[in-house]
Parts: sequence; C-alpha cells; structure tokens
Amino acid sequence: IIYASPVRHEVLNSGCCVEASNDDPKSIADTVISISHMSERKREEIMSTAKIFLNKNHNIEILAQRLIEHLG
Repeated sequence: IIYASPVRHEVLNSGCCVEASNDDPKSIADTVISISHMSERKREEIMSTAKIFLNKNHNIEILAQRLIEHLG
C-alpha cells in the first residue's frame, strides 16, 4: 500500500505501507521506484502484512458492522 494523505491513519503503523508525500507527485513517483528496488522477499512481506491488515480492518462485514454501530 502506498499511503499519500495528510490524514494520519492506523495503516501507517501496520508494516504494510510505504508513505509518500500527498502534495508532491515526485515523492509518489520516488516511492513507487523505491518499492520496485525492494527485494522480492520484502515486497512479499509487505503484501502479506497488507492482506492481513485489510482483512482484519476493511472487509465488508466489519465495515457494515461499524456503519450499523454508528447509525445507532
């Protein structure tokens, strides 16, 4: 996951993203290039961690439950 937002998010501490500056296209491009230079093992590690994070925090069942809780 490439994270490029001024809003701080829990994903930043998850080990599954690489952060880029949100207001700098060169930063985003440099981040993509840095990922391409990572070892395959490191990219696989990030991908595996990302899948776990997304399944734990952003699957449809969890999102629906959060919506129900917020709606009251």
